[in-house]
Amino acid sequence: NMTLRKWDFGGYTNITQALVAGPMNVQLGATLTIDPGVVLKMGSFTYHPWNHTFNVYGSLVADGTPAEPIVFTSIRDDSAGNPADTNTDGAGTVPAKNNWRWFYFDEVSDDLTAILDNCELRYGSSSVNNYGLVYMTSASPTISNCLFEQGGHGIATFGTSAPTIDTCVFD
Repeated sequence: NMTLRKWDFGGYTNITQALVAGPMNVQLGATLTIDPGVVLKMGSFTYHPWNHTFNVYGSLVADGTPAEPIVFTSIRDDSAGNPADTNTDGAGTVPAKNNWRWFYFDEVSDDLTAILDNCELRYGSSSVNNYGLVYMTSASPTISNCLFEQGGHGIATFGTSAPTIDTCVFD
């Protein structure tokens, strides 16, 4: 089990905590808790989004607040995190749809505790196979108060998935 917390240091607040440069897996029986305000940036410093996935086989508790949403975005997104220009290229790159892939909830994920609440999911998805920023196979997480922005698709369900989706915005 692990918790990602906001990180303040040396007068800097909410330092971008995690750069996900490959698949990030929450294993069966494990719980990843992400505190409000955390910013996770997906993607590598070179363009190849296909390995940048967030796979949930255990439980993900991403429970932000309206004042401090949890942000999942592209490494090229200079509008979130600290430093905002995480890839240190100035205006050399801009975020775009499909910069990273998706959140995947597997059929063995813990439906009772898996939650995305007050989260912003930006610049992910896949134009190749029509999966959403969040997709699931026979899983039923709770997704509420989330903003899905600049992704190829919002949420895709397969198998016997029956997620609870409430008060989300798809832009």
